[in-house]
Amino acid sequence: MRKSKYSYRLYDLILCSELKLPELQTLSDESNPDVSIRHQTLEKVPETDSQPNAKRIDAKSDSCRITYDTVGTFLIKEGNQILYDPASPSETNKKSFRRILENQVMTVLLLQRGLLVLHASAVSINNKAVVFLGDRTAGKSTMTAALHNHGHSMLADDVVAIRFEDDVPMVVPSVPQIRLNTETVENLGIEDAVRFDHDLSPEKLYQTVENQSSPIPIGHVYSLNERREVSLDVLDGSTAFFELVVNTYAQGLLPDTETTTNHFEQCNRILTTTSVSQLNRPKEYGRLPDVIDVIREDANKISSHNSKFATKRQ
Repeated sequence: MRKSKYSYRLYDLILCSELKLPELQTLSDESNPDVSIRHQTLEKVPETDSQPNAKRIDAKSDSCRITYDTVGTFLIKEGNQILYDPASPSETNKKSFRRILENQVMTVLLLQRGLLVLHASAVSINNKAVVFLGDRTAGKSTMTAALHNHGHSMLADDVVAIRFEDDVPMVVPSVPQIRLNTETVENLGIEDAVRFDHDLSPEKLYQTVENQSSPIPIGHVYSLNERREVSLDVLDGSTAFFELVVNTYAQGLLPDTETTTNHFEQCNRILTTTSVSQLNRPKEYGRLPDVIDVIREDANKISSHNSKFATKRQ
């Protein structure tokens, strides 16, 4: 009997999946999919001294096998196939399994397809993507949720995927959810956030995004920095390049997948069209309106400059 299949859109790709992924945008037509997601018995990545447990990876230029001991094994091939083999049948019903597939596993597939993938979040302002970089506790998701709640469409949370169209870097929409801690949900007054029992971090809540932005060009990149006063510092070329490189998602896979050179070239291409600034601000919820005002003002300046530049070229 033919297994049931579901059709979804994620990272502006059409997925045909044997696994139900309720977080994603459902499509009525599963013809001409870009990616197939299927169950198959897979060999686990063997343990080594450097990878004794938890997560183990065997990566090549056209395929990547990942084993999570308590979750299962995934095989990503040629940018168009994801095979999964859960550690137990019940794993596929858990949020943790789906999150790994939709984020970490899809990240590898995006790298195979030639996209640049950053550990970042993004929203749409003036039809341009505003991208936030920073470490795990920098507040990327908080900034995204705050701006989304102020009328700016969410593009991505945690995984920012960038494709290049005629040398224009375009951010494509990720999973339409923002992952937040309880304190942020309460302080931002988010009433529809939900918690999942079987999640990688069960203390986190998820805000579902109904009207997610479509793919748009990058307008600005901000590296989040904690400081007493709200301000912006434009970063020079080498510092900006470093910020993009260190915030690359799955950067440890670049050498094994033979994509290091392409990755560096893509980071440089972003810097030819986009400025990178350090966004200084206190990590206080009461100061978020001030931070949003600074971002909006900067975005308006960039839009005005680009419009004048385009007029001169005409």
